[in-house]
Amino acid sequence: MSAYTSGVANSISASKAVIISTTDASDGYVSVDFDIDIAITILVQVVNTSGTVIALTGAVITQASNGLIRVASGGAYTVTATDIMTIFVSRPKI
Repeated sequence: MSAYTSGVANSISASKAVIISTTDASDGYVSVDFDIDIAITILVQVVNTSGTVIALTGAVITQASNGLIRVASGGAYTVTATDIMTIFVSRPKI
């Protein structure tokens, strides 16, 4: 699993930043657990070590019922070691 830091912005949104490890890159995906069991909106941004935003064209982004978010290589996007992936999630205010 990648090293990550997390911070809760408020009661209905959160984010986690992940430094992609060589293991994640060779597996072709990154999994991050938000421990949320409801439907959420997911936004993913990836930057390389130079700070350039990486296009996620074709990336496969899924959410398991237990809040596990997985971002996998697909199309023109390849999970690359040392890139920094930030995943933002939010849910409708109930």
